[in-house]
Amino acid sequence: MDTVASLLRRERMIATVRWVAILFALLQVRLYEAPIPAVVDSAARVRPYGYALVGLLLAIAVAVEVVLRTVVDVRRLRIIGTGVLIADVAAAVGFVYLYTFDQVSSQWALLVVLPLEGALRYQLIGSMAVWGSLVPLYVARELIAGRLFGAGLPAGAIFYRLGLLLVVALFAGFIARDLDTQRRLLQQLNGASHQVASRLEPAEILQTLCREAVRCLRACSAVVYVYDGSWFHPVASHPPDELVTVFAEDEHEREDASLVPLLLSEPAWLDADERRPGRLAVPLRWQADSTTNLLVVRPSKGRPTPFETDVVASLAESAALALATTRVIAAEQRNVRRLRYLEALRTRFLATIAHDLRLPLTVFTGVSRLLRNRRDAIAPEQIDTMLVSVERQANRLSRLADDLLDAARLDAERFLLHPAACDLGEVLTATVADVEEDVDLALDGDLKLVGDAPRLERVFWNLLSNAEKYGKPPFEVRGWRENGCVKIAVRDHGTGLDPSQLDRLFTDFAGSDDAASVGLGLAIVWQLVQAHGGDVAYCDADPGARFVVSLPVAGPPEETAATAPAR
Repeated sequence: MDTVASLLRRERMIATVRWVAILFALLQVRLYEAPIPAVVDSAARVRPYGYALVGLLLAIAVAVEVVLRTVVDVRRLRIIGTGVLIADVAAAVGFVYLYTFDQVSSQWALLVVLPLEGALRYQLIGSMAVWGSLVPLYVARELIAGRLFGAGLPAGAIFYRLGLLLVVALFAGFIARDLDTQRRLLQQLNGASHQVASRLEPAEILQTLCREAVRCLRACSAVVYVYDGSWFHPVASHPPDELVTVFAEDEHEREDASLVPLLLSEPAWLDADERRPGRLAVPLRWQADSTTNLLVVRPSKGRPTPFETDVVASLAESAALALATTRVIAAEQRNVRRLRYLEALRTRFLATIAHDLRLPLTVFTGVSRLLRNRRDAIAPEQIDTMLVSVERQANRLSRLADDLLDAARLDAERFLLHPAACDLGEVLTATVADVEEDVDLALDGDLKLVGDAPRLERVFWNLLSNAEKYGKPPFEVRGWRENGCVKIAVRDHGTGLDPSQLDRLFTDFAGSDDAASVGLGLAIVWQLVQAHGGDVAYCDADPGARFVVSLPVAGPPEETAATAPAR
C-alpha cells in the first residue's frame, strides 16, 4: 500500500538526516586527535580517506535530491531506496574501518544508525538484514585490529557491541513494523469509510461494512445483526454465503446468550467455545440512535490488537453515521414530498374555486335574483323546486369543504373516526336524494353496522359524484350483506377507466386529467374506507365503471387514526 507520496516523504526525511550526518562526519574528520603519540602518523595518513568518505556521503545526498525530483514510480523508488541503504552502510562501515588503528576509538557507534535506517525502510526485516550484514563486517574489522596490535580477538567487546546493535535493531524493527501496520490500517480505514459513506441504501451500507471489516482485519467473515428486543437477527454478511450459515445456526445461537449483554457502546471480544471460534463484537450506534445493530467479525488469526479493534470500531461508527444520514435524507425527502403535495393541493384548490364552485354560485345567484325581482310571478311549486336545487348545491359545497378538511387532517396525521351504530341503508338513501341525476338504488337485507355515518355518507357521495362527472347514466347503487361485511357497489354506464389510470387511482389528484378538478374524491374514499377497516376496489362493468366498497359490520379497528397514503 506504499504510495509515491509516502515513499518520497520517507526518503526526504532520511535525506535530511543524511545532510546532518555529512556535516557531523566532516567535523569529526577535521577535529579528530590521536589519543597517543604512536598513532599520530596513522591519523594523518587516514585523514584524506576520511574526506573521501565524506565526499561519498555528499555524492549520495546529491544523487538522492536529484532522484526525488524526477522519479515518480513506486517500484523505482523502492529499488533506489535499497541502493541508497547499501551505500549508507558502506560509508558508515568505511569510517569504522578507517579508524581501526585507534584501539580506543568509538567509531563503531556509527553502526547503530544503520539498523534504524533499515527499520525505517523495511521494518523488522530491514533492521535485521542490516544487523546481519554488519556482524561479519565488524568481526572482520576486529580481526584486522588484532593483527595490527598483536592482540587476540576481543570476544567480550564484540559480543557487547553486536548485542547492543541487535537490541537496537529488534527494538527499531518492532516499532517500525507496528507503526507501518497502523499506517496501513488507517489507510484502509480511510478508504473503507469512504466506501461505506458513499452508499445510500441501508442494505448496501451494511453489506459494504461487512466487506470492508473483513478486508481491514483480513478476517474470515463479518456479520451484522439487528436486535429486535428479544434476539439478534443476521441481516448482512461477507462473504454473502456466510449469512446462510448463520441462519442455519440460528437455533444454536438462541441457546447461547453471549450476544445479549453486548447492548453497550464499546467493542467486546467473545472467547472461543466448542461451537464457534473467537469473535469481535462491535455495536453500531450513532450518538442518541435508538437502533441496536451489532457487527461480529471472526478474525483469521488470534484476538485483534487494541488498535485493530479501534479501527473496526471507527468503521462501524462510520456505518452508523451513514445509516443515520440515510434516515435524515429519507425524512427530508418525505418533507419535500409533503410540501409538493401541499403546493399541489393549494393549486388544485384554486382551480376548484374557479370550477367546482361556479355551478353552485350560479344557482345561488340565479335563484336569489328571481326571488328578489319576480317573486310574485313564480308559482309556489317552482319556488320549492329552486330551493331544493339551492339546498343540493349547498350540500355539494359542504361535502367539498369536508373533503378538503379531511385531506388536511390525513396529511397531518390528526384524523380520527367517531364510530357508532348506524344503518347504511339510511345513509345511502339520504346520499342518493342529494344527487341531481336519477340513481337506481337497490338494498338487500339488513345493512346495519358500526361506523362514522357522516364519513360513510361522504364516501358514497364522492363515488356518485365521480360517476356523475365522468360516467354516463343510468347510475346504480347496490347494497348487500356478505361474510360479516356490508358491500356497496356504485356503477355507471360510461367508458370506464383507462388502464394507465389504475395504478394511481386512489392517490391524490389522480381522478381525471381535467386540470380544473380537485381530484381528491377517490383518495378520500380510499382513506375513509381503510380507516373503517374495509376495502374499496374497482372493476370494469362493460360498459362503465364499478366501485365496490366492503365494510366490516363490527366497525373499524380500535386504532381509528387514519394513516396518510403513500404519495
